[in-house]
This record gives sequence, structure tokens and C-alpha cells, in this order.
Amino acid sequence: MKRLFCLFIILVWISSIHCFPSSISQLNNTNSVAITSNYTGYVEGSCDINGDGYQDLIEIYDNGYIVYFGTNTRFGNNRPINVSMANGINGFRIEFTFPERLPVCGDFNGDGIDDIALSNGVIYAIYGKKGPFDAVITLNGTNGFTITGENNQALGFSRAICDMNGDGVKDLIFSSRAKKIYVLYGLKNGAKYPTYSGGKFNYTSIETSNGQTGFYMDTESLTMFCGDINNDGYEDLVLIKPTRIIFGKPSFPLLTNGSYVPTFNGTDNSGFYIPSVDPYAQRYRLASFGDFNGDGLKDLALSNFNSTAYKVYVILGQNSDFKWTSKFDKVISFVKGSGSTSFECYSVSLGDLNGDGIGDLQCLSSLDNLVWGVYGSTVPFPPVVTLNDTSSILDNHCTGFKFQGANQVNIANSDFNNDGIQDLFLTKDNLLYGIYGERNNVVANLNIKSKFIPYNQSGVYYFLNNNFQPNSTGSCQIQNLNVKVMNRPKNGDLLDFIPPASSKINVTRKSATEIMIHNNGLTGDFLSQLSLISFTTKSNSNTRILLSSQDVINSTIEINAIAPCVCYSNSSCAGDYQCVPNGVTYQNEDCKTYGCSFGFECVGTKCQLKSGCDTCEDMNCVNYEKCEHILDFSHPCIQFPYCVHKE
Repeated sequence: MKRLFCLFIILVWISSIHCFPSSISQLNNTNSVAITSNYTGYVEGSCDINGDGYQDLIEIYDNGYIVYFGTNTRFGNNRPINVSMANGINGFRIEFTFPERLPVCGDFNGDGIDDIALSNGVIYAIYGKKGPFDAVITLNGTNGFTITGENNQALGFSRAICDMNGDGVKDLIFSSRAKKIYVLYGLKNGAKYPTYSGGKFNYTSIETSNGQTGFYMDTESLTMFCGDINNDGYEDLVLIKPTRIIFGKPSFPLLTNGSYVPTFNGTDNSGFYIPSVDPYAQRYRLASFGDFNGDGLKDLALSNFNSTAYKVYVILGQNSDFKWTSKFDKVISFVKGSGSTSFECYSVSLGDLNGDGIGDLQCLSSLDNLVWGVYGSTVPFPPVVTLNDTSSILDNHCTGFKFQGANQVNIANSDFNNDGIQDLFLTKDNLLYGIYGERNNVVANLNIKSKFIPYNQSGVYYFLNNNFQPNSTGSCQIQNLNVKVMNRPKNGDLLDFIPPASSKINVTRKSATEIMIHNNGLTGDFLSQLSLISFTTKSNSNTRILLSSQDVINSTIEINAIAPCVCYSNSSCAGDYQCVPNGVTYQNEDCKTYGCSFGFECVGTKCQLKSGCDTCEDMNCVNYEKCEHILDFSHPCIQFPYCVHKE
């Protein structure tokens, strides 16, 4: 794929580097796809409806919804793609009047293929399948089903598909104006839901099933989203207005009427309120889940779009053993600063646009006809990030972007061109554009001289010191370096690094034998400042250490921590590091009989590595030898005694 380039002029020097497009005028067939759109850009792209391994796209239009199958190559160079191409082979349509906003998808019948839930006051649930579809779908109970509520109930105007009970199958969740939310448990192994009268499902059976087919809650939500914010294996449900999170769990205690009543105090693993978030624009993409800080845990991006507070929050996910409270404060806030740009967030997404494995925050500011983005990072963000018209985090192509021209109400992510990187979908007038994501240009190498480190008596190894020549030549800098002992840790093993006082480097300790080193300043000399990473061990075994950073660095170093047996003159090694006088037959005596090798001491009956530093008194040099110290400032002992011949 051809890359777009930004031009940066610094004095008289001009260089070109890849960056995200900044406007509609820069889009073409090499960097984007265009699709006819005439319903304000409501779109979903995280689904694979036909089970071919490619993400498909669901778009709302005047007469219902259209599904376009990925990849984009099936459509040739047609620009824009239009509804006539959804012919059953390349996609399909389901037609009805007054389609209700955002489509949702996920596998709720356990056949490994995503299904779809749509609505116009009636819920239309379509089973995914391999192979072609009818160009226009009519549901009959075999290919899907409908759920019809009472008049004016608006059943399904808010929908979500997520695995709340953690059984490995996603559940179909839908709300109604009758202030009820229904959770219909997913089926397994491709089963079909029971239907009557040509494919209708009786949703009231959920209320009378005593928790067997699902449950309901006496509440409503104008928009629902799901993801595992507490990272316990059960997807959680986000309800908007008021904004609440209901934790998933293996079972839900029900009242006698079959309803579940969650509490929101955080302490009983039920859920919590987010009282400061009260967006007035409902039924848009106001929340999205992804890993924004690269710690492997799901985070939640949440828009607070209302008339007084244009703020976007990223609530950082926590491990399952975290103690939650009714008010959660581990949040990064993105707020408007100076300038005329509002930086509101009408629609939010956390897809990975630059291919580094970390979710990126994307927001549609409808007042500004602007989509702005902040690339996720393992480098910690401050609690409050201020966005100005000249904000460095958005104007630096390595940390964010601005895209002018989108003038509709929603954005979405999908890997429509199947290159392994999410694309950004946005709408300008009557065209939906999918801007292809592309990896930021990060090129770095440690250039390790020797990947085999010899034994050191002190047990402390500065394995990069004088052993690497790092460089970073990409237009964007490496964010972090993860250092991990690959062997099973031994008691006393420790990886450590104390950053230089003048650096903008900090360290996150994951365990005694794994650390993440962050390039907070995103400086080019980051790697060169890592020479004093140390590994300390008291074990007498070899160790492998992995140094990695996303897909940029992946290097290993072998440390030979097996101590050699070294005896003073007129003695030889025998047994386990014992020094037996020459001419004496070793008969499996304990170490108290003959003593231990250099660097060992007799503990009980066995020779063990010394816990302290050796001195000349420990050496027992013979008459024609003397003890001298050798300096080595890279090790804690600094001085090492050796027996040398007298002159």
C-alpha cells in the first residue's frame, strides 16, 4: 500500500514521514475505501458474519441495513461501493422502515460465526453462516428470528451482545421503553432459539424461565455497551443515562419474579455508578472497550458529551482481584483547552489504528467536523490531558492525529482490508470512508554484541553494559522495553534498573523477574540509557532473558550463572564444589573435611555460593602466591581477590 506523507519544515531542512491523513481530499483507493451512505453513518465493523475470517461491515441505510463482506478486494476498484454490490455473494440486505441506530454483532448461538441484532421497534436477529446469503434476508426461524414487543414498547431500541455469564457464548441483551432490560443467554454448538409463527421468539419466556434462559432487570438504558472492565472473564454491561456498569458473573441471584436487581456500590461484585458522566446525546457510540495503556487489561473509553462538559474519560481496567468501590477514580480525562476547537466526543472508539497492539482513542467532534485521535501507549498518561488547537499530542504524528471533514454522527473501526490493522470509518455527507490503518514508523535495534554472558562470582550481571550499540532510526520513537527472565524464577532472582536522574524514564515492576521500562519523553536516546539493567541471582543455573517491545525488538541473552569449580594450588575439585588435596582419594566426605571451591562456602554439609563478597582472608594462597584485589566497578563487590604468583 502506498503511504501518505506529511511535510514538516524545520528551518531549511525538509523531511517526509508517514502520518495519518488529515482530510477527505487526501483519500483515494490506495489508503481508503468509500461506500455510499445516506443515513448519517451508523456503522459497525467488528463482525465476521460469513465466517471467512475477515471482518465485515454493517451499515444502516434508508430501507434497513446492509452487510458488506470483507475484504475490500472483492469489490475491485469500485469507488464508491454501493448497495447493488450486496448481492448475496459480497454481502446482503435486510429491509424494513425506520432502522434504529447502531447495529450490534457477536456469536450468540455458539457456532463460531458472528450473528447480528438489528431493530426498528422489532428486534431482527440474524444467524451468521458460511457461504452466500440471499441478497435480501427474510427471517424464518432457521436463518434468524424476530422479537416483537407491545405497541409503543420500542423493544430493542438499545442492544448489546456480550458474554455476561462467562459460559463462552455471547448473550443477546435488549431494552425497552417499558423500563426493562432483557438478557437472553446464548446457545451452544449452533443451536437455534425456539420460535413460532414464522420465526418469532417469545421474549416473555425469559421472565418465567427462573434464570434458565436468562433474566431481566427493571431499568432502562438508551445505549448499552459491553466489555470486561474488571478482567475476570465475564463481560460487563455499560448502561447510559444514568451511567452504570453491571458486572458479569457466573450466576445472577434473582427475585421471585425472575428479575435481577444489581447494586452499584462496587463491594459485592455487582457494579458501580459513574455519576459524573451524563451525556445528552444517546443511542450513539458513547463507549468503547480496548487496551489503551498496553497492560493487557481491558479499559473503557467513555464520552461525557453534554452541553457543559466536553470530556472523554478512559477508565483503566483492573485485575480481577482489585477491590472496587461505588466511585471509580483510576481515570484519564481528555478535556478541552484553549482555542476555538471544541474537541467534543459525539462518538468514541478504542481500535488499534497504528498496529502496535494497543487501542487508540478516537473521537468525532461534530461541532468541528473533526475526528481526533490519541494513540494508546504504555507510557503513562497524566490524569488530565488538555487538548488545545496546537496540542502537541494531536499534532505529533507519533502520538495522535486530526482529520478534518467528517460531518455525520458516528465513527467505527474494522479491518476491512484484512491487513491485521484496524481501519477508521467516518462519514462525509453521503459517503462512508474507511481510512486504512497503518503501522507507525518505529525502527529500533539493540545490536547486542554477545548474547552469551560468562559466569560472574558476585551473582550480579549488567548484561547490556558495554555489550550493545542501540539505534533508533524510525520517524517515531520506541515507547518501552520489556525485560523478562524466561526461566522459572529462583528464590532471590531480581531484575532491576534505576534510571539516570536526568532521564524521562520510569519503571513498572511486573514481578521480581519482569520489568517494563517506559520512554516517557519519547526521546531517541532512550535505549542507550539502559546499560545498567541488572540481573541478580543466587542460583547455580543458566538463565535466559528476553528483551522485547511490541513487534520492534525481540532479543534474548543467555547468562551462564553456573559457577566453575576453582581450587587453590595443590588441590583439585571433587564432589559438589569441594577442594580435595592432590593425592587424596575423595570418599564422599562433607564439605567440612576439605573445604569448598573459590566463591563457595560450607553450609551444613554442602558447598553453597557465598552470600557475601570474598576477601584475601578467604583465599588461602600458598607460600609462593600472594593475594591481590582487582577492581570491577560494575559489580556490587567492586573488589575481587585473586591468588597470583609472587615475583
